[in-house]
Amino acid sequence: MQTRAYYLAHRSQKRATSLAQYRKHRIAIARRKSLKSRALRVETITAYGGRCACCGETELSFLCMDHVHGDGAAHRRTLGGHHAGGRKMYLWLKREGFPKDRFRVLCYNCNIARGLYGQCPHELAPERAATA
Repeated sequence: MQTRAYYLAHRSQKRATSLAQYRKHRIAIARRKSLKSRALRVETITAYGGRCACCGETELSFLCMDHVHGDGAAHRRTLGGHHAGGRKMYLWLKREGFPKDRFRVLCYNCNIARGLYGQCPHELAPERAATA
């Protein structure tokens, strides 16, 4: 109880000190957060096989997570809004033990093609893919 009373009595001073420390070290803090986020992304994509499930692309910068059943927008809303992809998504996947039944790795091209056209050109018959 003493701690709470002390905090309430000195709240503005503690906030000012904390803000000053953040401003002083904000570049290092941002760099550390960026490195942690990048490592989490690599860990997540590696846990799902590290390659596009459709075309086999392995370049990490091209890969992203895909909701197998097309329920990505609804799932992101449960994580905290439409823009809750990226780090929040990777943290959720890790916390859930990287569930393989609803998620997979796709390259950006395959993921966008599925979203826009319902299927990826890699899934078309070879004769249709040549004319498409």
